[in-house]
This record gives sequence, C-alpha cells and structure tokens, in this order.
Amino acid sequence: MDIEIGDLRLARLDKKDFREIYAAFGREDFYYSTKRPASLSSGEIIAMLQNPKRRFYTVRDDENRLRALCDYRIDEFSYRNVNVNFRIIEDADWSVIGVEVVKQIFNWLFLVENFIKATMYVFQFDSKMRQLCDAYGFKEEGLLNQNVFKYGRFYNTLIYSKLQQDYCANDLTVPLKNFKLPQIKQLLQDRMIRLRRVEDGDLNSLYKWESSDNTYRNVTDYAFGMSTDEFIDYNRKRIHGLKANFIQFIVETRHGKPIGTIGLYNIDWKNRNAELVVIIGEEKHRGLGYGMKATMMLQRYAFVELNLHSLYSRNYSCNEAIMKMNERAPNRKIGRLRNGVYRDGKYYDVVFHSTFSPFDKAPTENQS
Repeated sequence: MDIEIGDLRLARLDKKDFREIYAAFGREDFYYSTKRPASLSSGEIIAMLQNPKRRFYTVRDDENRLRALCDYRIDEFSYRNVNVNFRIIEDADWSVIGVEVVKQIFNWLFLVENFIKATMYVFQFDSKMRQLCDAYGFKEEGLLNQNVFKYGRFYNTLIYSKLQQDYCANDLTVPLKNFKLPQIKQLLQDRMIRLRRVEDGDLNSLYKWESSDNTYRNVTDYAFGMSTDEFIDYNRKRIHGLKANFIQFIVETRHGKPIGTIGLYNIDWKNRNAELVVIIGEEKHRGLGYGMKATMMLQRYAFVELNLHSLYSRNYSCNEAIMKMNERAPNRKIGRLRNGVYRDGKYYDVVFHSTFSPFDKAPTENQS
C-alpha cells in the first residue's frame, strides 16, 4: 500500500529498489544509521535491508526518483512504540523536502500504523537532523554518551521522541533555514587516486593481478594455482556475502582506471587490529607512488572511520620496493621471520611492519 502526500510517495521497499539504493550507499559521504556504507559488500547491504526486525520504505517523487530511505523497528517490549531511522538521499534536498519526508513517515506511523510513541536516535554531529527534530517539536529525552565513532573522535547520540497524542500533520510552524552541510573529509579519494568497493566486473582484473608472477614472488601466493573459474566463484561469494573480517577496495586513478587492489584482512574487532595488503597490478603504474598513496589513505580510513588501533603488514625481504615504501611511510619494523618464504630456489625473510592510530588514548604495555 502506497501513501501519498503532496508530490511524494511512501512505499514498502522492494527488491527492484536494491540497485538504486546500493548506488547511493556507494558514496563515501553517505551514512545510514551508524554505518557509512562505502566499505560494505552488496551482501551486507542487502542483509541490512532484509533484516526481519526492520521495515524499510522508500520515498519517491512524482517522477519516481528516490528521494529518501527510512525504516522503523518495533520495540520488542512495547509493541506500540517504534524506533525510526531515515536519510535524505541527496544532501541538497534536505532544506527542500526534509519537512515533507518527516510528514510522510510520521503520518504513516501515527495515523495508519497507530503507534503511540516514535523514537529517533540522532548523532551529535548531524546538524540537519537535529534542526528537523527541534523544528518539528520532538522532545529530547536524553543521550548516549560518546557511543559512536566518526571522523576520528567519539560523539554522543541524542534521543528524540514524539507522542501520537501530540502529533499533528501541520505541526511544523518554525520555518527551516537553509541547512549548513557539514564538511565531510573524503577519506577514500584525493586528486591522485580513489578507493572504491569491489564489484562483479572487477573479478577478472583481480585474478590477473593476484595470480601474476610479480604478485606471487613479491606479495602473496593466495591465488597461486587457482583457475580463473575457481577464483571468480570464490570471490563472487565473498563480495556478495556477509563479511566480518575483511574489507577490500579497488585502487583507481583520478581518471577512473583500475590499477590494483588494497584491503584490510584478518580484522580482529576485539583487539582492533588488521593486516593491510596492497597490490598495484598494472605494471606501468608501479613505482609512481600509487601504492604509497593507497596505503596512507586506507590507514587513515581504518583509524578515523573504523576505530582500529593498529595495522600490520607482512613483506618479503626480496621486495625492495615495499621495503623502501615502509621506510618512507610511518610504519615501524616490528619483527622478522627468518627464511619464512621460498621463492625461485631461495629462502627469504618475512618482515613485519606496523603503524598505530594517532587517536587512541588507551594505555599500552610500553607506557609507564
């Protein structure tokens, strides 16, 4: 059942909406609930949208363009209370349709679904949502102290609520001024390169890069001996599945040409560390600083957005380029596995490097 108010239409999420939502989620500045989905696999996004405890809806205009995504979750202990999330797809639309989207959602919840109370959790840094809640008469009930990590620091989450008995579709009498959009630093791109999620169309290139002689000799033997079909089938399941302990990106030049891959593997969320692996697969782009740039970019993302404490890498001593890169980057040599890898009839050492988050204040063993 669709509900129409003005030029907007609220409808239950359908599978045909997934592609459009997935494209919106690919933007680095886009976040939903507590997640910034640029690093989520398609499988994780679909699992989130199909969560049986949450009911997702789309808001479209009269030209059928997707303008907002929203969902609600019924309180398990009080079935007439509901927790609400929503997000305007394009930031430029906030001051234009933000009010209408709020009317859409709460007309549905209070007048159709007959809930008696709606609760919204709003990040402290989200000035757009806070202004909407204040202007629309939501009551600030309390806060969760420093419970979300964004942009390299912890923020509070504010708890807003609205009662059915206090609701009127024409509540909004305070005119909304133009929203001042926060300046979100792009963590996964700069003037030289961009890191983006792995898609199905990248799998042949990934196989070429990861199964090459250069990768086998200098980086990893992960794909050594695998056929193309085996590799593609395995990695297709990975990028469409629910991954908990790795995040992989494609490295692109500023012109959009894929030249390699970089990722965080063996992520230990409890101890907050992960292994970083980078492969510049296109030979003509090696030695030009792309690997160094991608490594620094992913390190920043891991510390600022994922709140990891440390990253480490395993490097073969025969790979002179990676050794020089680690000397220039702020990576410390932390150990060496003697004769740890056999290549071309000879044993080489595996050298471990690591770097630590500049944001972490937790004491370590080496601090007095």
